[in-house]
Amino acid sequence: MIEGYTLKTDRNLQWFMIEARMEKGNGTRKSIKRCKDYFFDGNDVGAEFRWSDRLKFYPEPSLEGWQKLFKEKITEPLSDSDYLTL
Repeated sequence: MIEGYTLKTDRNLQWFMIEARMEKGNGTRKSIKRCKDYFFDGNDVGAEFRWSDRLKFYPEPSLEGWQKLFKEKITEPLSDSDYLTL
């Protein structure tokens, strides 16, 4: 592993780094658990994610997965700045 780079196939290592960032950013245990459940299982029941969080934590990080995400889960319109973020 190159320093600062996380293999995208190692979901556990990815989550470890995400969770550490969320804890530093004052994420609550409840919000971190909701993100973790979505990240690993796609369980978003009771969670109110922004579109960018849905993309960031999506459990199927592939071109096909993201196409499915934008087709089925992200229903709010995206602004021009949202597209720049993508």
